[in-house]
Amino acid sequence: MQRHSLSTHTYEQINELLSKTFATILRVEEKAISHEGKQCLTIAELHTIEAIGLDGSVAMKEIAAQLGVTMATATSAINKLVEKEYAQRVRPEDDRRKVLVSLTKKGQAAARAHERFHQQMIDEALSGLSTDEIGVFTDALVKIKSFFERQETRLGDT
Repeated sequence: MQRHSLSTHTYEQINELLSKTFATILRVEEKAISHEGKQCLTIAELHTIEAIGLDGSVAMKEIAAQLGVTMATATSAINKLVEKEYAQRVRPEDDRRKVLVSLTKKGQAAARAHERFHQQMIDEALSGLSTDEIGVFTDALVKIKSFFERQETRLGDT
């Protein structure tokens, strides 16, 4: 692993920016969606709504895979969304063993609000950047994402 020769101040600044930015994004995302629609959703529920999507019915195993969680965890998440009337379960007539999940109108509104938040976040992050700066920013984010994916894989194996 390459270690850059940064000053202690720069190293600490980058560490704080990364750590606090991720935490702040999650808090603000949750508050923004709840505030916009007077909805009481956690960040995990928002991401479950995102995994269900606006395109129709999705199988439980697809939701679990999209979220990177077990079927039991996905089922628990869906139960909460059904209870809060953001999602509904449907059993197809051709295969009653299968459970499909779709968003209710309330869930669709939350999904759209979540999309608007992400669009606003991206627009603001890229505001005033040149094409070259956007490329550098994107490359940095790819490296950060790769780091976390490697950590997830490593931690999942233990």
